[in-house]
Amino acid sequence: MLRWIVRQYLTGYRGEGLQKNQLYMAIFWIPYILIAMPAACGYYNSVPEACCYYTLAIPMGVCFYVAYINPVRMPKMMYLCPLDCSMRRSYIRGACWFRIGFHTSLAVIGALCSLGFGNDWLGALGSAISTFLFSVLCIDMDGLGSPKNTIDGCVENLGKIMVRFMGMVLAFILEEIFIFAAKSGGVLAQDRWEQIIIGIMTAIILLLSIRYMAYLKEMQEEALCYEKTV
Repeated sequence: MLRWIVRQYLTGYRGEGLQKNQLYMAIFWIPYILIAMPAACGYYNSVPEACCYYTLAIPMGVCFYVAYINPVRMPKMMYLCPLDCSMRRSYIRGACWFRIGFHTSLAVIGALCSLGFGNDWLGALGSAISTFLFSVLCIDMDGLGSPKNTIDGCVENLGKIMVRFMGMVLAFILEEIFIFAAKSGGVLAQDRWEQIIIGIMTAIILLLSIRYMAYLKEMQEEALCYEKTV
């Protein structure tokens, strides 16, 4: 099962069935995150600042990239030689947790590396948590198909879209706050009111992530039924 999950994750980058608008969005955001943003914020003023930026920004950039071009998909073999419901459920759950675990591992490695470039332990921990929550919100099951093509279905999906959008935007902003704080010594070096704002934003993103996980469970159950899958 793990071999199928890893293979499907890697083959998703080949662009099979990739929508052009998704690809264009990814191509736009990659230079923005890797080049434009650090240049505009002055992270190229010194090597440690640039290294600190990239160690924290790249893991979240990977999550964002995967969210647009590589949603969770069922391998074609599972449709040609269908497995039972429990095996399909195990695959979908495994695919989601593999992505979350892999992207969070990148974030932890980046956070640990940032400690050597001026960040503090609280900033590193907060950055890893922010990317973890972002990776949850980045899980996209559109590749499994959706039975909700009616007007009522679109209205029902609006809640999921809003929760995901708000969570991703807030998590992205929070990560930028952590990166900017690392530039000046970390979260502990910031004013008390700034620390309170960081705590409030983290709590809001956590609540949105929990709500989105409920939506993911619903989408997973829909995908288990071939009759509903487009």
